[in-house]
Amino acid sequence: KKVILPINKYDRFSLVETINKSIGEVIEKRFNWKEDYSIMDLKIIIGIVMCLFPAFSFRVRFDYPANYPTLVICTVGFIFFSTIFFLVEKYIENNGFFVSKSPVLRETFPNIGKLTIRSYMNDFDENFYLTFDAINGKGEKIITTFTESVGKFFDVDGFLHKEQVEDKFLEWKTDFASLCSKKDQVVCFS
Repeated sequence: KKVILPINKYDRFSLVETINKSIGEVIEKRFNWKEDYSIMDLKIIIGIVMCLFPAFSFRVRFDYPANYPTLVICTVGFIFFSTIFFLVEKYIENNGFFVSKSPVLRETFPNIGKLTIRSYMNDFDENFYLTFDAINGKGEKIITTFTESVGKFFDVDGFLHKEQVEDKFLEWKTDFASLCSKKDQVVCFS
């Protein structure tokens, strides 16, 4: 039996992560959409390369003055790959917690080539923002952001009400589908 613990309702990162997990469960359970893990795989490979630099610097058997060039190369390499890792997280992943596998999504939604779902909360803000970022068959981007107070998802003690998250996500999905139909799209969601 899974024990559900309350979260710190004043920590926006915990709030966003908990809501994202709940939405991810809805996506898997209700829609059976498949996730594309290529960005995560890229981050893992970059992380492994980052770890190789300090590991190599510790394996060098020379004393400090003799191994100075090796340490400089390892330090510069680590900083370089750390920067690449940061740029991938900031600009490619961009708070996305679900990226669809295109072929699987196309079977269900023929007009959507790629769907990314992103979420965030601003500092000192009670609102949760969820963004649907889709690319249609014509290559046009369709981006819509929905907002809701996190107080509607959590009770006073910090427990998440999953049924409210599920209902709100279904409402947002329906609103996004109607927006797609207004933009002369054949089918975005069904």
